[in-house]
Amino acid sequence: MKGLRFNKLKFTKKQKNKLMGQKVIVTHVYKKFKKENSIYNRTENCIVEIEPKPAWVTVFSYIKNGLIEGQDIKEFITEETISCVKVRFSYKEKEYNIPVNGFLIPKKEVMPEANSDKHFSQQYKEFYHSNKEAYPRDDKGRFC
Repeated sequence: MKGLRFNKLKFTKKQKNKLMGQKVIVTHVYKKFKKENSIYNRTENCIVEIEPKPAWVTVFSYIKNGLIEGQDIKEFITEETISCVKVRFSYKEKEYNIPVNGFLIPKKEVMPEANSDKHFSQQYKEFYHSNKEAYPRDDKGRFC
């Protein structure tokens, strides 16, 4: 996979603004793990390698590792704050946290077309036409 990879952990404001909305190829993702104990619960964000996928950068953010203490009233104690980048693989999916150096900026356009609505709308039309009794509509064609 050819492309530009960032190895530094801090970006300037100009670099952040330039990356917003840009298409990138994601190679690593943060995954949250919770470790339970009788005294406390610990949350940790670990880096997991994934198959390279194209995505869009949406925002720069921070995630926290730490402890959840208390029986009745839960209190989160932050031990570590990590800077991350949030990306979306499709506009219909949720945002994923990725490490600052967990993506590549492609040198040429490699982003496939996003999941087009034509394919999904055709599937929905066929489904609703075959199940008209299960999904009644009002006079204007809206679902009741």
